[in-house]
Amino acid sequence: MIQRSIAVGIAFASIVGGSLATYGFTASHRDDTPPKKKRIPTFAKDIAPIVYDKCVTCHRPGEAGQFSLVSYQDVKKKAQLVAQITSQKLMPPWKPGACDYAFKDDRSLSKDQIDEISAWVAAGMPKGS
Repeated sequence: MIQRSIAVGIAFASIVGGSLATYGFTASHRDDTPPKKKRIPTFAKDIAPIVYDKCVTCHRPGEAGQFSLVSYQDVKKKAQLVAQITSQKLMPPWKPGACDYAFKDDRSLSKDQIDEISAWVAAGMPKGS
């Protein structure tokens, strides 16, 4: 009995589907809205604020960071490395783990900031204005 119900359901669906197709209707959904342009981050607008807030305290001449991240050229030279070590959460160094309260001068990066750096590198490291 169940097999017969399934067979009848399949036959009905193919008849109805075929009839609808003759009138220009199909089962697939067509979305005519253009795809959204993916926003490309730039150094000037998106990356510089992150770098200056979280990295430059150490990564500047005369400080503990092994190389400078003060200028666009500095960051661009090290961009692949910066993307890699920030995505691995090795930099900026921040020993306290996630908790219910905020620390003063927390230099850790949010997931959005890490994703922004990676997207900027993937986009070819545009400078922006």
